[in-house]
Amino acid sequence: MDSRLSKFIKRKVVVFSEAAPVYQAARAMNEKSVGAVVVMSRGGYVKGVVTDRDLACEVLAFRRPYDCRLGDLVSDQVVCADVEDTIERVVGLMKRNGVRRIPIVRTVDGGEQECIGIITTDDLIVNDLIGMRELQQILDPQVRALTAEKLPRARREIRRQSRRRQSLSRFLEMLGREMDVNRSESEAIGTFLLECVIERISYMEASDLISCLPQLLQEDLFDLQAGPNRTINAKYIIEELRRGFEVTPDRVHKMARGFWRGLELYVLSNETDHVLSQLPRDLQILFTGEPYQTLSTRDFQIPEETAKH
Repeated sequence: MDSRLSKFIKRKVVVFSEAAPVYQAARAMNEKSVGAVVVMSRGGYVKGVVTDRDLACEVLAFRRPYDCRLGDLVSDQVVCADVEDTIERVVGLMKRNGVRRIPIVRTVDGGEQECIGIITTDDLIVNDLIGMRELQQILDPQVRALTAEKLPRARREIRRQSRRRQSLSRFLEMLGREMDVNRSESEAIGTFLLECVIERISYMEASDLISCLPQLLQEDLFDLQAGPNRTINAKYIIEELRRGFEVTPDRVHKMARGFWRGLELYVLSNETDHVLSQLPRDLQILFTGEPYQTLSTRDFQIPEETAKH
């Protein structure tokens, strides 16, 4: 065995099963001051390497659960070096496969692999085992692969954000048209009235309504205090709109009814009907001009609890 390879055996290598949760790997990286862990398959073979960058880009960026499995972050195309390999062969593996970290393994009884070390480009540089030209040859394939991978993802994300903005814009334009206000007033008044409705109904009913709204609004709306908040009534809404936008009571009523018409145009009618049935009588009248009973062709009564309000 090349004596230089022995430097990297049993040297800060942290090994986990593929079934281990990612938070355990993150904790181990912090405690051991390492930037990667080796992941072993159930069959006793090296399945891959998970780095601190993987945790940031694949777990945090996409809001994966903190207890998702390490095995879900790695592919089966892993490159390993045998304990008997030389530094020259390891460098060749790095160049051909565009990888910066290679686990060092040996075969034990039963044919299973035991990970006994890990060698990285940083190790090779620090020990003067490669020069800048060889380092570039190792990194070039990785840079090209990352660029090829990120560009489509970036384009998809741009298109996704564009669709979300368009959806929000259509919703606000719809509200503005029905309330007869400009875009900035539509956003401010519409958001205020949405928040009032969502806080006034139960959390489950609110969740159903929020899921029908533009995605760019959903995160803030889900952060609202769970209802029902019974302090929200027609008098409160009228006073807040008069004070905040300096409009007459008649104008407030027109805006409130316009808001509800816009909401009905954007959201499925059965959803707005159901939300309306959960609101107290004074809010039903504020938003529609009549109690919900007289508007519905279906035979059901306003719950006694809401009718009392």
